[in-house]
Amino acid sequence: MTIFIKIRQESRPRRESKGQKMIRSLLELIIPKANPDFEDKIHQVLFWLIEFPTEDSTPAREIGLNAAGEVIVKMPDENNFGYWVDNNLTLIDFKRLFPVEYLAEEYFEKLWKNQ
Repeated sequence: MTIFIKIRQESRPRRESKGQKMIRSLLELIIPKANPDFEDKIHQVLFWLIEFPTEDSTPAREIGLNAAGEVIVKMPDENNFGYWVDNNLTLIDFKRLFPVEYLAEEYFEKLWKNQ
């Protein structure tokens, strides 16, 4: 049974010193970005909608909403691994780490398909 959840992650403005920017730029020349199309938007996500195939599986898809409730990221896709999809956390872990709100599949699918 597929499970859909919503979590809140306080957005944090990206603040980097000149040295940090230089190191990040150098690393990006060597190590490809995991989410090149969305790196500049991930820090703006306030709510994550996440799909899990089962309770003990890792995320399959994710949608990021900004403070206005607008979809600003959807992953994975052909260019982006995903923010939560690219980790080993299961739904059980998410329930331990965040307050979780369960979602209807129809709501998730509507947002996934419409943007």
